[in-house]
Amino acid sequence: MPWGNIMLRQYNLESSSARAANSKGPVRGRIVLCALLLAGSAAAQSNSNTVTAPVLGLVFDAGTQKVRTLMGIPAASQLGGTLDGTPLAAVAISSGQAYALALEDGTGAALLVSQSGRQPLTGVRAGAQLAAVSPLGTAAAVYFGDTGKASILTGLPDAPQIKREVTLDGAPSALAVSDDGASLAAVVSLAANQATVFSYSPDGAGQALLSDRRFPSVEFVPGSTSLLMATQTAVYLYQSRQGLQLLTDQRDGVTNIVGAAASGDGARVFIGMQSGQVAVRDLAASTQTLLQCSCQPAGMWRLRGKAVFRLNELGAGPLWVVDGDAAAQRILFVAMPAGGNL
Repeated sequence: MPWGNIMLRQYNLESSSARAANSKGPVRGRIVLCALLLAGSAAAQSNSNTVTAPVLGLVFDAGTQKVRTLMGIPAASQLGGTLDGTPLAAVAISSGQAYALALEDGTGAALLVSQSGRQPLTGVRAGAQLAAVSPLGTAAAVYFGDTGKASILTGLPDAPQIKREVTLDGAPSALAVSDDGASLAAVVSLAANQATVFSYSPDGAGQALLSDRRFPSVEFVPGSTSLLMATQTAVYLYQSRQGLQLLTDQRDGVTNIVGAAASGDGARVFIGMQSGQVAVRDLAASTQTLLQCSCQPAGMWRLRGKAVFRLNELGAGPLWVVDGDAAAQRILFVAMPAGGNL
């Protein structure tokens, strides 16, 4: 029975009963009716509000060249829909700020893609080849091959502006930028089978920090200018005052590294390995624990949270997520959407 009919019936029953008892009954009936009407109105207003699920992060679907959402929380997440229908050539994602810095396929135009849609990155010309965002998503770097320069932007995502341009020592395979935009790092190959990480200070001068066959990941620690560098066999931390520090390597059981990233407070480093393990390094205590995954990690991509990371790309199986924010650190999978494929 409709809610309005129930309320009217309630009023009629109480009014009839009250009239048989005494003359004050109708007044009580009207009071009951008013209370019910007010409650029904409040319930209807509450139900009319749009309730949206939390966004855990974003992921680039290389198959469709589009950005998709990860909905929910680490313990209950699901792959969501796409944010924009335009094919994108290269994407750097800031899950914490819920946007992607993308390069348009064909033109190299820099775009900001979010749940609000897409918009051109103000002041950045077309023709970019590579992009990177800072750990907290407040700064970004965009590289142009025709000039050999990288533009550093701050004020993201709401008020982007170019802070400075830096001439790199060669075409980079990867970029990293600090959250304040003061520091830039680039992985450049200067010789066959050898890559070098260069750090660029605010004055623009490049400094070679480390060389190795390959660097699966290079990223600044959130909120700082400390640089975390992962080779396939070791993880290093560079700080301007302390210099280069080896955090962990094969002697600690770390092998076939695919990526490393620091927690939001910089206290822990999460290291993904092809073996299916994730090493968690406590920097203050110099201790290390291992998490097991029924998967083969391909990287360490930051999601929303202080220590939540995605381990693999979209493919034939589920996505896997490291939840370092939980009381007991764990690895979870992202549910497949109903009727859909990952």
